[in-house]
Amino acid sequence: MASVYLTFGIVGARANFGDASVFLGYGATSEVVTSSIASAQSTNAAGATEFVQIYCATAVYALTGANPTATATNGIYCPPGTLVRLAPKEGHKVAVIDA
Repeated sequence: MASVYLTFGIVGARANFGDASVFLGYGATSEVVTSSIASAQSTNAAGATEFVQIYCATAVYALTGANPTATATNGIYCPPGTLVRLAPKEGHKVAVIDA
């Protein structure tokens, strides 16, 4: 079991960063989901132009969807201690499970 930090927000290019896409930071919503051997789903859902940033100190699998259930076979592997960004559809949530 581990705390998985999810932040939904807008990603875009800023003049100071050249063409690099960065998490803009305004209007973002964050929550913590506890991962385990069973899939756990976020409460927050993505807005129309939002990405989700995922961070966990341990490895997890993540899946986005209207009512997602993450597994090791359908989820995206999120390495430990690494930021992973996904682009869910509007209204979709994130589910995570321990790797």
